[in-house]
Amino acid sequence: MEYHSVGQTRPQVLAIAFGCGPVSGWIAELRPDNQCAVAELAIDLGINWFDTALDYGDGKSEERL
Repeated sequence: MEYHSVGQTRPQVLAIAFGCGPVSGWIAELRPDNQCAVAELAIDLGINWFDTALDYGDGKSEERL
């Protein structure tokens, strides 16, 4: 897997991010328990960069993540 350093503190993030916004259907299409299972699987696979924002699902994306 390809990781990159970002910012001044240089954390290592995977070159692939997990999108938690409306395009992915993360909020609207999955129940909270399924969202948790998907996020856990992503972490197990090495994903450590989750794209979320307050505007995604009226704050539900950040809350559930």
